Amino acid sequence: FSVLLDSARLTTFRIYAVGLPFDVKEQVKARGYRWNGGRDGRPKAWWIDSNDDVDEVKILSELGCSSPVIKKLTARERYRPVDT
Repeated sequence: FSVLLDSARLTTFRIYAVGLPFDVKEQVKARGYRWNGGRDGRPKAWWIDSNDDVDEVKILSELGCSSPVIKKLTARERYRPVDT
């Protein structure tokens, strides 16, 4: 049970790769990013949940994404179903 609680307490970031060039689509898909079409009010962009926002932003910068949107998630938000 303590492992579950420790995991729930980890900080998670939802990172949206807004403005990512189309030609790197396959690279972000291979990293586990998912597409959001923007119909639900979230940014129209590739996104991923990560515990390390600094490394992800650095990778996105190298891929040409200059303006990622980062949202810090609570445990409740993290486990809420996400429409893809």
